[in-house]
Amino acid sequence: MSQDTAGKKSAQARSVPFDIVRIIAAVLVVIGHFSFSSHSVGRTEMHSSLLSPVSMYFYVTVDIFFVVSGYFILMTAVGRDWLSFLVARLARLYPPLVACATLTFVGCRILAAYSHRNISVLDWLANITGLILIPGIGQKFQVADVVYWTIQIEWVFYWLVCIGLAVRVVQLRLMIVFLVVSLLTTLAWRHAGFSIVLFATQWLSRFAVGGLLFLLSRQPRSRLLWLLYACSVALMMAGIWQRAVDRVHLEHAVFNPWISCSIMLVATAILSWFALHPTQTERPLIEFAGGVTFPLYLIHHQFGCAIATALGIADSVPGVLGMTALMLVLASLIHGLAERPLVPRLRRVLNKLLLPQKAAGGA
Repeated sequence: MSQDTAGKKSAQARSVPFDIVRIIAAVLVVIGHFSFSSHSVGRTEMHSSLLSPVSMYFYVTVDIFFVVSGYFILMTAVGRDWLSFLVARLARLYPPLVACATLTFVGCRILAAYSHRNISVLDWLANITGLILIPGIGQKFQVADVVYWTIQIEWVFYWLVCIGLAVRVVQLRLMIVFLVVSLLTTLAWRHAGFSIVLFATQWLSRFAVGGLLFLLSRQPRSRLLWLLYACSVALMMAGIWQRAVDRVHLEHAVFNPWISCSIMLVATAILSWFALHPTQTERPLIEFAGGVTFPLYLIHHQFGCAIATALGIADSVPGVLGMTALMLVLASLIHGLAERPLVPRLRRVLNKLLLPQKAAGGA
């Protein structure tokens, strides 16, 4: 077995428990939207007065996703230059994004009478071409679904990693940069007001937690890494606390920041254990479930709310859980029929176009 193959096998083995966390977090965020938050902002009548006292805090799973993303992205960046890293990210994200944005567009056009918002053909084109990710231009179009704001944050992270790889500020040094920028952003937030740059960089502490966790999985006895990890977790918790306090302006409900921070601390402890005690057994079903998380997150919200409105679902636990199951099945189909076959094909095409020498060497 070659060194590259061994490294790939190890990375896959290490991702098994993380995939479990990802699919659980994805299902929880769907339940949180369907049982509480989508109804609280007037996007659907579907909700659950029984589940909402607990599910209203499921929004924290988005922070968990960013931590997991930081772990995987730093792992993905190992041994790559900035262009090969960018090719890998484009190939991984573009097929499910196109599939989900297209299905949301078509489905909500068909259910236009029941959708809380409609997007035009130009909006759809801007989504599938990536124009919505370009500062200044993207703000002129509507995102296919409001949950796509996380993709914009992800792309800020990807570009920062690309810049780091280009100037050779990678691994530990890059995580230190993330921590410093996140700290400065947190301090400046109340004085500078809202801006997309401040909003994006404020989330870097979550990525730093994941990235440092990956570094700790390789050097678990490093005191410096543990110190930086503790600082990143503390900075993340400050952001979680403030997010809980400010959320009343979004969903018109009071959130207890102690509960939000406690959930995140438990999730971080679980992820830390998984990172430091990686399993060496491959689980294809769990790997598939982990892959379903991205299309599930992208497809569930607007399309799901439109279907629920068309079906007349109101305050109903079976309705919320049934819609969650429906979206899970739909996301599984997208992942199995579109994402899994198209991602490697797109990667090969991009490698031939942008990395011809490496593509020829790999052949």
